Amino acid sequence: HLDTFQSIPPHDLETSPTPCLDFTRLCKELTFFAEHAVPESDPALTDDLENLAHRCADLDTVTCHRDYHARNLMIIDSRIRIIDHQDAMAGPAPYDRVSLAYDPYVTMDDTFRDELAGTEPGTGPVAVQRLCKALGTYASKGEAWTAFIAPAARQARRLLALHNLELPALDAALAPL
Repeated sequence: HLDTFQSIPPHDLETSPTPCLDFTRLCKELTFFAEHAVPESDPALTDDLENLAHRCADLDTVTCHRDYHARNLMIIDSRIRIIDHQDAMAGPAPYDRVSLAYDPYVTMDDTFRDELAGTEPGTGPVAVQRLCKALGTYASKGEAWTAFIAPAARQARRLLALHNLELPALDAALAPL
């Protein structure tokens, strides 16, 4: 189903009313994470977040659902249906796959998560960016969402190490979460 969704031609990047998930938008999401989820920010964190955004923005783009996780997959008449796709836009090719694989709402073995994420170029950076975006959202919403902060932060730190991303200020910012 994901391949079918991603094969939909992305909006014309020049005329789309929704800006694509480019460097500017990726940075905006990472800044939101830093503002809402990181209690005390090291100035080096800004450099790490920009570095991460560049790694993601330099990848091939496809149509991304942008909220592709277990809660947005429904089984109707024995068929999987994708719901909640109003935020779809052009973005890094691994985005939806890592969104599902590293979904903090679901408990899975890390080995299975990594297998589900695949080995497409940029998988690690995109997964960390997506998790940071989610962390910013969870922290800004509070209460019921705080239960997902620790699993998302743990996964992001694990992926930083697994993919040798060498973003020490980001790793340090995620550690207390």
